[in-house]
Amino acid sequence: MTRNLLIGAKICALASGLALATLIGGCSGSSSSGTVDIRTVDAVSNGNNATIEINNGTVSGSQTFFSVSAYHYMQPSSAVVTFSFSDITTTFQSTGYTVAAGNSYTVYVVGDTNTSNPQSADYPQAVFLNDDQTGTSSGKVLVRFIMAAPSIASATINVNGSAIASGLKIGAATSYATYTGSSPSVSVTSPSGSVLVPAAALNLSGGHSYTLVLDEPTIGSGTYRFDAVLDH
Repeated sequence: MTRNLLIGAKICALASGLALATLIGGCSGSSSSGTVDIRTVDAVSNGNNATIEINNGTVSGSQTFFSVSAYHYMQPSSAVVTFSFSDITTTFQSTGYTVAAGNSYTVYVVGDTNTSNPQSADYPQAVFLNDDQTGTSSGKVLVRFIMAAPSIASATINVNGSAIASGLKIGAATSYATYTGSSPSVSVTSPSGSVLVPAAALNLSGGHSYTLVLDEPTIGSGTYRFDAVLDH
């Protein structure tokens, strides 16, 4: 029996950049009814050149901070994610996921490689998100958020001046929501009301779906940003 369940790769084109958010991911998964499409995003800023495997099959090797892999297709199954970085000796593993036929997933690797306690909230982990495969109408955008900034204990996400999610810990994600137009204004505040990311309008493309990732290029610097992944 083969250990490598990954059976192929799809080529995804890079998309154009954004104001505030950097758009990094291309094509939708569009998996067939009997297989699963899966790709990875390395959102760990202090780990160099990530190697990410699913069920012992390599999805990406030498993946740099905030890059996206191509979609791979695999058979539906339970999924074990193993990942490591070229500059440290620790290998990390996340379990307990099941991927279903006909769906597309993005695996976000998040956390702080300086954290040695596996029980800590910011210990590196893999987070599976089921990607939208349909998009929305041309005058709207479909957006969800994932929190990937290790030094933020709890985040409130505000869209167009209203809080849409509060108490987000690292690795937590919202559901997709539809916004009219292609330039929603997004900001982040702490539970005490301190502004972590000032309000700014995104430059998205109508009719598409996105995941906005709250991350920090340098952990502990107090500087945070959104990066956008195109889901469909």
